[in-house]
Amino acid sequence: MILLGAFLLTFMLTALWFLIVELLDRTLRDRMRSERITKVPVMGCYPRESTMRYRRFNKTISDMALRQLSKALLPHFKQGQQNVLNLLSTDSGNGKSHLAEELENYWLSIGLQVRRLTYDEDFLADDSRYILAKDIKDICPDIMPDEIAIIEYPNLDDNTISSALLNMGTVNLMVTRANRTWKDVDQKALKELESRLENKDSLFMCLTEAQRYAVEEFVGQLPPYTRFNNFVYRISQMGITAVENNRAK
Repeated sequence: MILLGAFLLTFMLTALWFLIVELLDRTLRDRMRSERITKVPVMGCYPRESTMRYRRFNKTISDMALRQLSKALLPHFKQGQQNVLNLLSTDSGNGKSHLAEELENYWLSIGLQVRRLTYDEDFLADDSRYILAKDIKDICPDIMPDEIAIIEYPNLDDNTISSALLNMGTVNLMVTRANRTWKDVDQKALKELESRLENKDSLFMCLTEAQRYAVEEFVGQLPPYTRFNNFVYRISQMGITAVENNRAK
């Protein structure tokens, strides 16, 4: 009985420790934690590259995540208007540039007209024409109405974005790493940006460097489809007694 009591006490203390860590930890990690911490809906997760067990599936997994993000973005775009995807981040190293390039290449491959604009390449972050811009044509005079503009902006910690450009965004996508701490200064920058948005529903987040389980929340089970992985995924989805239909129709 003494051993059983000690075991139960240890179990309860361990469970309490993990609960405290879960409540206090401000690492974004996945959709549920990110939305609880930032109060902004997550549109998709982009995976971190595996260097070991799953490295030969990196391209396949990245493509699955990219197609899911594209599928979530495109319904927001409408014919007869200038569609703009604003890519934002609070600081550097969150994967904005890579995501912009991947979306541009994918959309071009399926026949969409796309223009990607990047700060310090297509416009200067400290140029008065950008800081005082009232329209996308102020930073890209030759853009066409039927082109989807993907605009990669400088980091919010060090730069500003005019309210006019911000509100031209059909979707404003905050790109940030899933494995980072969401600091008070990040939340302050996010809230300041949100306060200037006329359409609050245009603001979403995209998590990069995400773990497999976080990506699977959006795309479903990831390869390789081994018996063990199938079992683990089914358990994670609470399909404990389910019988899956794997036959092709």
